Amino acid sequence: MKKILTLILLAIGFSASAQNLGIRTATPNATLDVVGDPATAATPDGILMPRITLAELTAKTGYGADQTGAVVYVTDITGTKNSTTDAIFKIGYYRFTGTKWAPMLPKFVGFEANTSTNVTLAAEEIQQIMYTTKAYDTNNWFDLATGRFTPKVAGYYDVTIAAGVYNGNNPRMKNVQLYKNGLPVAIGYTVYVIAYNARLNAVVYMNGTTDYLDARIYSKEPATISNGDTPEHNHFQAHLIGKQ
Repeated sequence: MKKILTLILLAIGFSASAQNLGIRTATPNATLDVVGDPATAATPDGILMPRITLAELTAKTGYGADQTGAVVYVTDITGTKNSTTDAIFKIGYYRFTGTKWAPMLPKFVGFEANTSTNVTLAAEEIQQIMYTTKAYDTNNWFDLATGRFTPKVAGYYDVTIAAGVYNGNNPRMKNVQLYKNGLPVAIGYTVYVIAYNARLNAVVYMNGTTDYLDARIYSKEPATISNGDTPEHNHFQAHLIGKQ
């Protein structure tokens, strides 16, 4: 009798079609087809991955090539790591590569633009830097014609500007500036590493609709500034690092 009841309960929750398995469906459309219960407000829908702490995952020894692709949710990152778990750095989802656990990272979103065109500045002038080429632009949000980056996903963006400032009497009297919607939000500084280079790094929130960024350069004195001829000397780049 106990075996019969067990089989009945399983039949209520699961249905099989050929080699496919369905939950809340008698006609599964894939190897595993899970149908939620959206009509019942008190029923939470979704699929929960195994939840485990870093310490517990580090202690496990049963993972190998056959477990490649396994996914877990790490709930706590305190404890000692080993070679299998040394890439776990925050709470979240991780997949097994066959040899170690790796974070499940989102798709990269961002751009990098470059130019080797010189900029001629009058004293105390701030001028927008116009870029001629793109190293990459994942979503085509940077417009070479306007020099503006207008992202269509709201969130926080890590922005870097670099420009060579080889020419002019005093390279340290020059800097790069980041403008958002036509107003300055960050001012960089000049460093010397083989040659003088003006640099800026900032994190900026963008609304994903109308907000735009552009790069500008300033000189205290009249100067013709060489922006360099390689990406490491000159670039304007930004990438999404988090959503609000």
